[in-house]
Amino acid sequence: MIACLLIPGFELRAVLAGREEFLNRPLALEPLPGSDNVIGPVTAKAAEAGVRLGMRLGEALSVCPRLCLLEPDPARIEAEWEHLLRRLEDVGIAVEPEEPGCLYFETRHVERLYRGLEQVLERAIIAVGPFWEPRLGAAARRFAALAAAGVARSGQALIVPECETEEFLAPLPIELLPMPAPERERLHELGVRTIGQLT
Repeated sequence: MIACLLIPGFELRAVLAGREEFLNRPLALEPLPGSDNVIGPVTAKAAEAGVRLGMRLGEALSVCPRLCLLEPDPARIEAEWEHLLRRLEDVGIAVEPEEPGCLYFETRHVERLYRGLEQVLERAIIAVGPFWEPRLGAAARRFAALAAAGVARSGQALIVPECETEEFLAPLPIELLPMPAPERERLHELGVRTIGQLT
């Protein structure tokens, strides 16, 4: 099976590593230069107030006047990501990093070591640690593993048996598909909302 490990808002968590108490405040990463003035990842408190990743800065501040902005720290993000990858490799997992906050790995090679798929996924979650609130998905195909990780709860793994892949993917939103935003908008105009409708 292929496993996908997702850490939503990794960049923000990396900046806050060691300062966990700040996660309980309405925070967001400030816009990157050339990003059309849209904010980065947000904390749960900011999300509760209606602030979303990709929202324009002015709109975010009008929705949540108490929103605090943090400066992105690319060096810190990279260092935290490398540290996290090493922790997984230390428990025998050969990772394929996609981008900070998203990686894949084959479970077959370590299933014998940990005596089963569930144990491998549990070991990966423990290795990452609770601060990062990782989500894991496992499936026969890469995209299904990514989709499973996308809907898994924080700190949990979701396994999709191969025979149930189509049934699992069908009700999921097309936002999970890697496609340009204009194409997705055209599909929405045609009434296509789910992967099942698209197929």
